[in-house]
Amino acid sequence: MRCLACGWPPARPGRRTSEFFADLVAPGLAGVKLVTSDAHADLVEAITANLPGATWQRCRADYAANLMSICPKSM
Repeated sequence: MRCLACGWPPARPGRRTSEFFADLVAPGLAGVKLVTSDAHADLVEAITANLPGATWQRCRADYAANLMSICPKSM
C-alpha cells in the first residue's frame, strides 16, 4: 500500500476535485484498487470518474466522528 497524494483541492468543489485526480492519472498512474477518503459527494464522483475499477471506501475515522456527532452525549 502506498499513499500517492494527500490534500484537498482549494475552494471550488466539483471540477477542481476531478482535476486533482486527473493530475495523478496523467503521468501514468494506473492499477489503483482502493481509495479511502471522506464521503464528500464531489470527491467520490471524481474518484469514480478518474480511477476506473478502483473501489472507494469511507475513512473509518470520519465515519466514527460523524456517528459520534449525532449520538447523545449522556443517557
